[in-house]
Amino acid sequence: MGKDTGLLRGLETRLEFGIEDTPEKLAERKRHFGENTKRKVKIRTVCEMVCEVFEDKILRILLCAALVSLIIGIWQEGLEKGWIEGITIYVAVVIITIVTVTNNYTKEKQFQKLMDAREDKYCSIIRNGKDLHSSIYDLLVGDIVQIREGDSVPADVVLLKGAKVTTDESNITGEPE
Repeated sequence: MGKDTGLLRGLETRLEFGIEDTPEKLAERKRHFGENTKRKVKIRTVCEMVCEVFEDKILRILLCAALVSLIIGIWQEGLEKGWIEGITIYVAVVIITIVTVTNNYTKEKQFQKLMDAREDKYCSIIRNGKDLHSSIYDLLVGDIVQIREGDSVPADVVLLKGAKVTTDESNITGEPE
């Protein structure tokens, strides 16, 4: 237990009391250690999605076919009627692009909402000698987290006390248990 007491002393916390729950102390911890947040996955911009659509070989072939059709049509039938087939293919490409980008953007927004909802979890902590139910995003360095059977660990933690503790890291590593 000697190593644990040194760690607790260094973090200015106590096993049965946790950290002090005064606004000044909490703000100081946030400034010094940072907050328990994950970086949000950046949603691709519309321009990035449009560029991604044009990586499709079939769409590139359609663009080349439209250009060839436009040139041959104008050359054979003149400007008055020769542009129709080429421009029709270009319009089809624009429609395909708009539909694809709209679908991808909607999917990304839904995925972001799902990830935000999935990540908002709560845990039991000891702070100022009281058992509290707190969001994982409100955890600070030095909080005493009480982990019960079936709980997920909400942050990087040091196990101070436990009996018959096992972990399942398969969702982190991607490997089966």
